[in-house]
Amino acid sequence: MIYITSVRHNWPNPPGFRLNRPNGHPDYTFVHFTTSVEISLNGNTATCPEHACILYNPNIPQHFSCPNGMRHDWFHFVNVPQHFFDELNIPTDTLIFPKQWSYITDIVEEIENEFYAKRDHNEPLIDLK
Repeated sequence: MIYITSVRHNWPNPPGFRLNRPNGHPDYTFVHFTTSVEISLNGNTATCPEHACILYNPNIPQHFSCPNGMRHDWFHFVNVPQHFFDELNIPTDTLIFPKQWSYITDIVEEIENEFYAKRDHNEPLIDLK
């Protein structure tokens, strides 16, 4: 079972925000950018449009910024079977441009609500979501 370690939906950051994790995060990190951001991947910097996503492997450098402020959905998670992303054909450490992005914020909000409510059986419910 995948285990969420932290999660936020529609998270705001002020103008001039910069995330600079040269050593990445120890967990997997999923980010859905609801605003356009500047992102650095593999030494290249580019502007990515709103609703781009990225799934970082643990300990992979994470660098992005937005001069005008930004909103994004994100969560960190662990306990992922090694074959999980390959079997589902989900690329990691690269920008993803989902055709149907409108549900992402809503489902991350549901996960966030379950995560912080700490009700009985919340872990299997989060896993299903």
